[in-house]
Amino acid sequence: MSTAPQMISIRRGKPPAGTPLARSTYNISVDVDGEAFVVNTRTQAVLPAGLSRKLADPGPAGFAPLEERFLRTRGFLVDRTPEQERCDLEAEYHQARYRPAIVSLTVTPSYQCNCLCPECPQLDYDRKAVLSDEHIDCAIRTLEDMLRTRKAWNIALWLYGGEPLVSIAPCLRTIDGARAVARRLGVHLQVMATTNGTLIAAPRARSLVENIDLFYVALSESRQAHGAQRPYIGGGNGYDDTLAGIAFAAGLGKKLIRC
Repeated sequence: MSTAPQMISIRRGKPPAGTPLARSTYNISVDVDGEAFVVNTRTQAVLPAGLSRKLADPGPAGFAPLEERFLRTRGFLVDRTPEQERCDLEAEYHQARYRPAIVSLTVTPSYQCNCLCPECPQLDYDRKAVLSDEHIDCAIRTLEDMLRTRKAWNIALWLYGGEPLVSIAPCLRTIDGARAVARRLGVHLQVMATTNGTLIAAPRARSLVENIDLFYVALSESRQAHGAQRPYIGGGNGYDDTLAGIAFAAGLGKKLIRC
């Protein structure tokens, strides 16, 4: 088989009529028991014997419109020179190598919390809600823009606080928005939350808990240490509630990491 471009004319469809097509420089012909089978090493497509014979013939070939379309879509016929094909492939390899796998979005819907941990960096912040619906929608639009620009194929959505399970409505709005973007762009979404775990088993938080894939749960090494380090705002030790939350999440098949 000759790799020199052999030109034919387009009869219909794309590219526009009159644009020359050539046999791809990535076509190789393999003889099996006297039959020629053509493989395109770039697309990994394999031609049936009949079309392989036509394509392997170094002379001009007349392809029916459907044959031509079939050969174009699988990369056997191209409107590129060998040098242009090589440049295209190098660009694809470059994009695959440097394309970021993940776009991460951390959302703090509120600094509100049901605990008063002495070492919490959020204690000096206003504990009122900090994200309006407009802010959330803007964050989701930014997320979609980042995904389109960077061509990433994963979203890591991190819910932070405060205690995110206190702010159910804004968290659900954020998850729903990110999930819509993921469906629209065909990418994977993972939702994570950093939590004290005390509300995971609470019935009112069930709708949010079911939509979170991974929980980072703050748990001290003992009941006594937990009570001192992570007391409820009104007093009391949430150690048992945190353990109950961990058990509940595990029962739902959620992933958990102690932090």
